[in-house]
Amino acid sequence: MSQKRRRKNRGSTLLFALLTLLLIGGLAAGFLALVAAQQAALVREHKATVARNLAEAGLELAAVKLSRDDRYRGEREVPLGRGTFDLIVKRVGEEYLITATGRVPTVGEARLERTVRVRARRTEGGVEWMPDTWQELPAR
Repeated sequence: MSQKRRRKNRGSTLLFALLTLLLIGGLAAGFLALVAAQQAALVREHKATVARNLAEAGLELAAVKLSRDDRYRGEREVPLGRGTFDLIVKRVGEEYLITATGRVPTVGEARLERTVRVRARRTEGGVEWMPDTWQELPAR
């Protein structure tokens, strides 16, 4: 009778080991999926920050060019680092409305972009931002 019990226990021990292994494998797969999703979100957030920084660099370029030439109206696809930016400069009375869009290439999407806009005035020393008008426009 004791041999019959041992045989039963052997089968149940194997079943317990397989179920434990299956549970640990499922938890590991779920953890890896979570880490991969977080990594993708961090990459996207980083690229969005880079795109906004490109747009802000565009504002600075527009300020320099506008301080030299009051007829400057912007330019397109200006390369900088791993991205580009577009500039649109519109004269509104004595002020200028400057819109800059930074773009970064991404996998699976054409490009990730961020747009910033600010009003500025030409002064004797260059261009003066009107900080209360600075805004980041919603992503398209």
